[in-house]
Amino acid sequence: MEFIKNTGHPYIWGKNDIVKWLAVLLLEILIAGIAIISPLPLFFFAVAGVVVLILLVKPEYSFYTVIFFIIPGRQVTLSLFGITEYISHLLVIIVLFFWGITKLVKTKEVSTATGPACTQSLLFFLAWALLSLTWSHNRTVGLEDAVKLSTAVALVFMITAFVRDPKTFRIAVGIFIFVAIIDGTMAVIYPYTDFWMRKVWTFFGSLNVVFGFWGKHKTRGFGGRCMGLAPAHSTAVTLSFALTFCMMFFLVTRSRKKRLFFLGLAGILFAVITGTLTKSIIASVLISMIYVVLHLRPLRKRFFTAVFIIFVLVIVFFVLTRFQDVGKSLYVIGQNMKAQSDTLDKTSIGQRIEMAKIGLQELWKTGGMGTGIGGFLQYTHYDKMDGSHPAILWELGFIGMLLWIWILAGSYRFFVDAIKKSDNEYYRRMLLVYLGGYINILISWLVTFAYADIYIWFYLGIGFALVNLSRTDRLERKAIMLPFPDKGESLVVI
Repeated sequence: MEFIKNTGHPYIWGKNDIVKWLAVLLLEILIAGIAIISPLPLFFFAVAGVVVLILLVKPEYSFYTVIFFIIPGRQVTLSLFGITEYISHLLVIIVLFFWGITKLVKTKEVSTATGPACTQSLLFFLAWALLSLTWSHNRTVGLEDAVKLSTAVALVFMITAFVRDPKTFRIAVGIFIFVAIIDGTMAVIYPYTDFWMRKVWTFFGSLNVVFGFWGKHKTRGFGGRCMGLAPAHSTAVTLSFALTFCMMFFLVTRSRKKRLFFLGLAGILFAVITGTLTKSIIASVLISMIYVVLHLRPLRKRFFTAVFIIFVLVIVFFVLTRFQDVGKSLYVIGQNMKAQSDTLDKTSIGQRIEMAKIGLQELWKTGGMGTGIGGFLQYTHYDKMDGSHPAILWELGFIGMLLWIWILAGSYRFFVDAIKKSDNEYYRRMLLVYLGGYINILISWLVTFAYADIYIWFYLGIGFALVNLSRTDRLERKAIMLPFPDKGESLVVI
């Protein structure tokens, strides 16, 4: 017989108890039946339930999950009624959802402080892109890109809201560097294997989940450019971000062992970037390094020596990552750089020239308004956009291009002003290295990616968060003894 706790009186079952336990029993029978008939969906729902519970209690974990999937996000896509989205973009939507739920139930306070600088330009650009759906020449692709762009811009505000203290910043950037190291390791392995994978799962008849990995090996086999969790261009771009973050920590870390650790990681990442044979990224990374050298007082005095060492390292790292086919790699680079009329259409340069011709024609036909978001590629033979800057002109027209310049120029001015106004050497150094990476973006995005891709927006968000920290974390970081002291003067000259 059961007794009521601390009373000694017998517990009498009522109708509510019977109904409650019958419901639990029926639920257990239902779960058991599903487990026997179709265990996979049950497993997914169980995992999803656990994840939902964790994210409600710890919403910052959802933010860290987004950071984790910035690099491998292109490997998993979800398609519904012809609309395809990367998992990284969808995770932003999930984070925003849990963020809202968290604010409602108040399980944990999440900052909703003022958004980033250049807020107006970001919102105007997004509004114009969404408005262009009304005249888009391909509204299915346009809707797909509109979702990507909306989530990517939302990520900028999300980062500035979540990253409100140095610890969160270090964790977020550390996660990105960790995934980048895995990505770089896989990129080095890529030319030595012919492994590839593609899995498709279909749910409810119309929802397709696709996981793809090293798909080019299906047709090309061994060899090729180094590529990790994404194509060579994506690998080079994300590794260049991680390289920037490593050098940021290198310049502000007091421990010699930790500095050597970050310098070693930066060297490995730089080596893999050269192994991708991505000319635009390699060139823009070199220019960004030269930019940093010009604005660091000790290196500025030895500018030509520093530049010479950088170019020697490029050659050494190229040989180390391509030692199995150095001659072949050099031949491929040489062929791609040729501008002969009979082979131009087969090179990446030729493809971009062809797209530019078509883009100018469509821009003329639309009176400078562009084809609308997602409306340009149907006029070409290609399935992806190479170059954010020209893509914006072709699709969003002159107005979209002016808004884009407003974002990029305004952000650059904002970062430079933050360095000039700060008397905190810790953040001055970090912001300078970050600014070098930003120069990399300004150059490489001329021939890299589409503007709806998440990468550039992620990097912008990190920069805005870093500026916010430089203003709010002043007293704590001011007292830290920094490496490479220069007679009490700042190393940064800008």
